[in-house]
Amino acid sequence: MSDDEQTEQESGGERRGRFRLRAIPGAILGGLDRIAQFFDSGFGRLSGSAQVATEMTTRAEGWAMRMTRVLLAPLGMLWRYAEKAGGFLQKLPVFKQLAPLLRLVLYPFIALVGFATAFVRSRQQGLLWRALPILVVAGGIFAILFAAWLVRNSILPTRYRAAIFDAIEVQDLARADLFRQKLRQLGQPFGDTDLRAANRLIEQGHPEEALELVQSLAPADVPGEPAAHFWIVVHLLDSEIAMETAEVIRQAASHLEQLKSLGFGDRPEVVMASAVIELRKNRMDAALEMLVPVSKTFFPAANLRLALLLDQGRDAEAIEAARVYLRVGASDPLLLENATLEQLELWERAGQIQSDFKVVSQVLQTWRRRFPGNDSVTERLAKN
Repeated sequence: MSDDEQTEQESGGERRGRFRLRAIPGAILGGLDRIAQFFDSGFGRLSGSAQVATEMTTRAEGWAMRMTRVLLAPLGMLWRYAEKAGGFLQKLPVFKQLAPLLRLVLYPFIALVGFATAFVRSRQQGLLWRALPILVVAGGIFAILFAAWLVRNSILPTRYRAAIFDAIEVQDLARADLFRQKLRQLGQPFGDTDLRAANRLIEQGHPEEALELVQSLAPADVPGEPAAHFWIVVHLLDSEIAMETAEVIRQAASHLEQLKSLGFGDRPEVVMASAVIELRKNRMDAALEMLVPVSKTFFPAANLRLALLLDQGRDAEAIEAARVYLRVGASDPLLLENATLEQLELWERAGQIQSDFKVVSQVLQTWRRRFPGNDSVTERLAKN
């Protein structure tokens, strides 16, 4: 390459370089101009939106003020009529006599209405509309919290209880226990759900699992749920759970002690259960003695005491026990209507002991109606 060509090439490169350098300020200014146009357009739109929003807010305030006047107009009218009626009533002689009583009764309500009217009229309705977004947000938060509380304390427990029974129905005890744990995590460790589930387990032939479930609510060595303690005592003494007699007595006595420590020692059900434990220990006299006070008001105790006395041949004591039995039984008509066959037999015998043939006839008629296929009642009716 010649020197002239090289020189010309260098000159061309310098010119292109100078051209690029000269283009940089223009490019920068052009970019800045476009950015300015963008922001100007954006702020223009924003400003226009703000003006529209302001105009809408102003219109809303005007509408709210007009609606407030419309709503308050009937209230003011009623207030004026009430004032006129009050002035008219004050002129009546009867009103002067009743004025102290009416003042005592009506003035608090009148004062409340007057305060509410004065408060609303003295407020600036525009402030309410400006605060409306915050009120909406606060209302939404409150609604969410209330819904969460409702779900936690009402909906979920109901679903968990239903799931427990569904699992027990298909004998899926592990799944039932899982939902019981979930129920406890919600702060609802006890209810009739566990006892009903335990009863269902016994019906399905799972008494050990039922006992384990209820014992989680009421251990034998520490106070627990009173109803659970008593459930264990009843089912142990009814021999529904396979266990040695000595162990039944020991566990039932322990749960009764927990009930007594919880303040339920004087309840007739607890006293009667203690008497049954004495019977299991072959202490007949002690059991009969414990039943004396509660049998005067508690029909199952009266039933048990009379049955024991007749079974022991203690006829002299049975006469008084029969009188108590009939008196307690007559205190509630539903006792006779819901009596078992064994109770009806004992009821009829108590009537015979007391020579109360009206009661005997009533019992036999109930017996025949409720157990129509029973031959014994036909024979006894024939004798009476």
